[in-house]
Amino acid sequence: MTGLRRTHHCRPHSARGVLDRCPSLRVLHVPFSEQLTEVSLGLLPELCPNLRELNLNGCRNVSRSCIDTLGHLLPDLAVREQQ
Repeated sequence: MTGLRRTHHCRPHSARGVLDRCPSLRVLHVPFSEQLTEVSLGLLPELCPNLRELNLNGCRNVSRSCIDTLGHLLPDLAVREQQ
């Protein structure tokens, strides 16, 4: 699997389950996922090292510093975010 979309109701424990099984994931769209946490996003560099596109539109529980850290750890990652 190289892309995952329409995960509006993604919870932290389910995010780990999906990411564990998708090491080749390149595109992840999780807009308006209010259950998504910075802890879940912190798994991305380790579990999805090939991630290139991340849509976080409307994800209010994700800080600017978390996005900056992801950008540092995954330098080819393009993050789309609007609060």
